[in-house]
Amino acid sequence: INEKPSFRSVLGTKRCLIPADAFYEWKQNGDKVPYRIFLKNSRLFALAGLWDYWRAPDGSIVHSFTIITTGANTFMQNIHDRMPVILRHGEEKLWLGQHSADDLLKLLKPYPSDEMDAYPVSKLINSPKNDSPEVLEAYEP
Repeated sequence: INEKPSFRSVLGTKRCLIPADAFYEWKQNGDKVPYRIFLKNSRLFALAGLWDYWRAPDGSIVHSFTIITTGANTFMQNIHDRMPVILRHGEEKLWLGQHSADDLLKLLKPYPSDEMDAYPVSKLINSPKNDSPEVLEAYEP
């Protein structure tokens, strides 16, 4: 986040929260297997994000955001080498508040492994056309 100018320039002014109850990642062991990853307490959580807007060649304004990732915790290492930054309860206000870049960067760490769980899901998740409850169900590959 400190290396890319597009991220560095918005870190101080355009931070956002992305509410979630889970996220998906694909385990790569020959065949990509999608996993639904969530917190054991099943509560909603906030992912750290950045937002911005820019003018497209046709003159229209394009709004965008990105989810900040960090290295995988011990739990996630079995699935992928990175994970989104999940803010701990109370850190949401810090992320959105007026703080130095150094203070903000301290929040960008892996979530505690012992508070997370996951299960494989169907490859239906690979297409946004499959907007149905089946994409949430556990699936044995």
